[in-house]
Amino acid sequence: MRFRSLALGCFLAALAPGVVLVAYLLLSGVGGGDIADLVSGVSLVLAISFTVAAIPTLLLGLPYVLWLQSRSALTWLNVCTGSMALGALTMAILSWAMVWNNPVPDAWSYLLGAGFGLAGGLGFCVGATPNNSFKPTPLRGAA
Repeated sequence: MRFRSLALGCFLAALAPGVVLVAYLLLSGVGGGDIADLVSGVSLVLAISFTVAAIPTLLLGLPYVLWLQSRSALTWLNVCTGSMALGALTMAILSWAMVWNNPVPDAWSYLLGAGFGLAGGLGFCVGATPNNSFKPTPLRGAA
């Protein structure tokens, strides 16, 4: 896998949970102000969620993908399954660390993290898929 496709996959993997979060907020009717407030709120949510999601993507997700590639097991199913597990683990750690008395994370934290992880895994798969559409077709009798 080339560096460019890995970089694009990691970028989309870090961006996808924020896009899912913004879509949920917009569909639930949170943006009740004018268009400038909506754009600034969406931009803020995307910036913060991208920053938060980029850390586990680069520290946990990228080594996992490189490990899968070294074992010749880099498939959509393996990437999405692993990203769900890593997302659930990361969300549980994040929810545990953000609360003052550090309670045990509940099931919703794991499910939410698995959903965000799945979004990140799908984003990685879309970004890292090689582009074969620009391969020239050989002319007749050119071989």
